[in-house]
Order: sequence, then structure tokens, then C-alpha cells
Amino acid sequence: MKCKLLENEIKEQSLTPRRYRQTCRAALALDRVGERWTLLIVRELLTGPRRFGELLDALPGIGPNLLSQRLHRLEADGLAERTRLAASGDVSGWDLTPRGRELEPVLLALVRFGSGFSERRRRSHHSRAGWDVLAARALFRPEAARNLCCLYELRVGAEVFCFDVRDGELTTWSGASGPGRVADVVIETDPETWQRLTHAEMGFAEAEDEGLAHVQGDRRAARRLGRLFATS
Repeated sequence: MKCKLLENEIKEQSLTPRRYRQTCRAALALDRVGERWTLLIVRELLTGPRRFGELLDALPGIGPNLLSQRLHRLEADGLAERTRLAASGDVSGWDLTPRGRELEPVLLALVRFGSGFSERRRRSHHSRAGWDVLAARALFRPEAARNLCCLYELRVGAEVFCFDVRDGELTTWSGASGPGRVADVVIETDPETWQRLTHAEMGFAEAEDEGLAHVQGDRRAARRLGRLFATS
């Protein structure tokens, strides 16, 4: 009973957000997605539906109560919805609505904008390889992928995600390539090495030579992967 009352209280609070009270369209958008954590929740859901616990793990520092508030607010604004996760039977999760998916260009623009800043990585900084799924969409260079058709499966620690490159076009998703789709290249490494690779602190050939990255499949396509994305 107490848990239900707490859930109702959280939902009531989440449905009465502070508003800018401006007719400016930018202010109207920020009324819905401008609060801290909201766009990062959208970032996670852009790569696929997530269980509440998965969102909590992917957003270190948010806390369960605040995550519940933000999700209920996104739901109230028609940007997110509860869903059943097919791979998990009757387990419920959260997904973006079609209206919520309209935020993808906004997130991609923010990724491109953020790539122009440099900040020394610190031990206190959180990193997840899966965040690079969205970054790949934002920083992809179609001209560098001409005449390349390759399905990359990337295994970084416990995380797995795929980049499917087809002659200048990119499709990404979280998870393995799946049945009936055999990856042309499988790259396996640890999270620390992956961060060094994506921050240009180490070259892919160097990581492979030192035994920090392992490649199965087309080695030429593997070494071409880093050139497919803008670095600044």
C-alpha cells in the first residue's frame, strides 16, 4: 500500500512541472524536455525499449524516484509509453512514441555540437560503450563508406551493439546481429580500450598488436571502421 501511495505521489508531482509560460516554440519544447536527465532518458530509448532497471543502470546518479518522475512526465506529454518487451515475455518496459522519436535529430545535433569540446577523462566520469551507438549516427561520414558493405558486431565488455554499413548508409542497434545475420566483422575489447580508441588516444592497429582488441572476419574492414566517423 505504501509503495502504491508513493508511486501515485511521484506521478502527481511529475504531471505538474514548472513551465516557462512563454509562447516561444523553443520554450514550449524545453517545457517538455529541458529538465535535467530528460534528454538523456530519450537518448537511451532511441536505441530501443528499456526496462526501468536498465535505464537506472544506464543513467548513474539519477536515482529511482527521479527517473520515475521523468518517465511519467514524458508519458504525460505523449513522448514515451509503457510497453511489453517481446524478448522478455510479459516484462514491461518503456519506449518512445512516434512523437518522442522526433527528438532524434535534436539528440544527434547535440552529439555533433558536443564533439567540438574536449575534456580530459577523469576516474569520476562514467562511460558506456553503448552511448556510441547514437554518437555513430551523428558522426557518420557517408563519403568515407562508399563501396563498403559490412556488418560490424562490437563486443565491449558486457555490451554488444552493431553498425551495419551499406554503401554510404548506416544502421545501428543495441544487441547482437541476431539469427540469419552473420557479422562480417566481430571486434571484441574491454571498456577502457574502447574509450581510448574512440577518444583517439590509441590506434586500432596498436590495440590489436598489443592484444587489447581481437578481430574476427574481414580485417581490412575492421581497420577501416575508425575512418567512418568524424572525430571533431
